[in-house]
Amino acid sequence: AGTFTTTLTVTSGVASQSITLSASAVLKPVIKELQAPAFEEIFVGEVASATASYTVENASDIIVELTGDPVFNIVNQSEGSIQVVFVPTEAGTFNGKLTIIADGIVSESMTFSASAVLKPVISILSAPVFDEIKVGGYATAVATYSIENATTSATVEIAGDEAFFIKKQTASEVQIVFMPDAAGVYTATLTIKVGEISESVEFTAVAIEDITTSVEENVALNIYAKDGTIYCDEEFTIYNLAGVDVTNLNGSLQGVYVVATTNGNKQVSVW
Repeated sequence: AGTFTTTLTVTSGVASQSITLSASAVLKPVIKELQAPAFEEIFVGEVASATASYTVENASDIIVELTGDPVFNIVNQSEGSIQVVFVPTEAGTFNGKLTIIADGIVSESMTFSASAVLKPVISILSAPVFDEIKVGGYATAVATYSIENATTSATVEIAGDEAFFIKKQTASEVQIVFMPDAAGVYTATLTIKVGEISESVEFTAVAIEDITTSVEENVALNIYAKDGTIYCDEEFTIYNLAGVDVTNLNGSLQGVYVVATTNGNKQVSVW
């Protein structure tokens, strides 16, 4: 590269004329080491950013052009680096092209693509509802859900008290079993997941002591029943055979009940 000169002399007889010739040469611009932007798949409505890179030699004026689908935009540009954002408004695969122009005479291009999918929508339609049960028994309840725009199957998790476990899962239902080992209120959270998208719902179940198993037939308690009413010489609580406190119904009872006192329990028939 440089400026070069020479002299041209023209002679005719005794006369001559000289002119000086000059010419310049520059190094041709070189565009190399192109690295196209690489985008990961995103959901429609989200924004992703990626960087393209390149190297230019022997050039003073660099122009960058972006063509292709209008979901791409250049947001930042510095020497050898171009930041491109991907803003999809619908699902699909989109294509773009970056062209680097050096001094208006040399150009190189790099193509790229990016994909967008619809975001999965998970709706828990109903939480599991358990009837009150006795300790040592079990109950089953069903949670229902719906999923839209999913390309993979949903996974189901339960977190919380260990008395719950998943028995069966379908595309729209989860069957959950409640198996308590002690009386009390149990709480857990059901979570439906598709990839990184999830929805959760909390639910509870109640377990009561099976007081009918602790009846002592030989307990010396002065308990008797007459005309729908149970009588006892000490404070007492009346349970039906399902373990439900029905003391407030004393006076209109009919059937078999368990009377619980501080000194023991006794089964009583009321007719």
